[in-house]
Amino acid sequence: MFALEPNDKNHYFYTGTIGKIMPAALCFGKETHVGEPLSGLNAAWMTSVFTQEIEWNENLCETVNGQMSPPPTLLWQRDLKKDYTTQIPHRSVSLYNLLLMKRNAADVMEAMRGIAETAAKKMEKFMLEKYQTFQLDSSHLPKIRVVLFEELREYACNKMGDEFITLLEQSVVTQTIGDSREQSIQVVDQLAMLCQELGPMIILFYAPPYYPAINTVDHPIIQQLSDSIIHYSNEEFGFELSPVDYFNGICDLSYAGLQGELSNMHRFDSNLPGGKELYSIPFQDMSKLTAPVINVGPIGRDAHKKTERLHMPFAFEQLPKLLTHLLLTHRDQ
Repeated sequence: MFALEPNDKNHYFYTGTIGKIMPAALCFGKETHVGEPLSGLNAAWMTSVFTQEIEWNENLCETVNGQMSPPPTLLWQRDLKKDYTTQIPHRSVSLYNLLLMKRNAADVMEAMRGIAETAAKKMEKFMLEKYQTFQLDSSHLPKIRVVLFEELREYACNKMGDEFITLLEQSVVTQTIGDSREQSIQVVDQLAMLCQELGPMIILFYAPPYYPAINTVDHPIIQQLSDSIIHYSNEEFGFELSPVDYFNGICDLSYAGLQGELSNMHRFDSNLPGGKELYSIPFQDMSKLTAPVINVGPIGRDAHKKTERLHMPFAFEQLPKLLTHLLLTHRDQ
């Protein structure tokens, strides 16, 4: 069980699970020596400006049946310099955790584009003000593009040929040391280096993993089991387990069906660097499933903190009784 807010001590079970998607951005600036910083554009700074627009952005939250999704947060941010040099970092990447209820990959990418365009305008305004402060000619200041990965890849294919780009992607994926996120970053970086005439730019893409949201609160079986859980916990344990539409801790129940239009899933695949060879979700097969889902688990507190803990009496004494009760209840229906 996860808390719905800080210091929440209530007990829950779930009739669905929240979705997770990881939008990412590679900021491509302009290289220069640190002795001439105004001749370049620091991508690490660009990333920091973009991250300020994403972190805890309430416009990227959703509310369904009174439950609000946790706000987005930065998971990984770094420049792409291999070693220390006195060249400014002109390529930088950031990955963000975004939790979903009704939104899908297409919705998120459009929202990210809008946020990136806002961030780009703020960067341009900052550069203009600094040029004026230093009494420099600002007429040659660059505009910052916002480019989706699918757009960058199409441009690269037109420039270098489809076969060359496909082979490059395959080579990067197989030769990159690290997990699928590192591989996806390197694919974007290599294509950006091939198309650096588009810079400065903010390239938006998706990094693995993707967990679509699912919620079956209205399914008759789930409604019957929910009533049974509430009654049983009150009678046997002396406290109530309250139903919540979405488990907010990420769960493999995401793959028990596909809620939403199958056509919208294309936006995830087309903006995933490395394609299905890097990371694949069987959206077509998932769309054929209509399995009702319910998540009844142990009481835990302070997930991913040094004080993370499990309430052992519930986990090993009460919960097994509750699960047995649910199985027998469903069998008898």
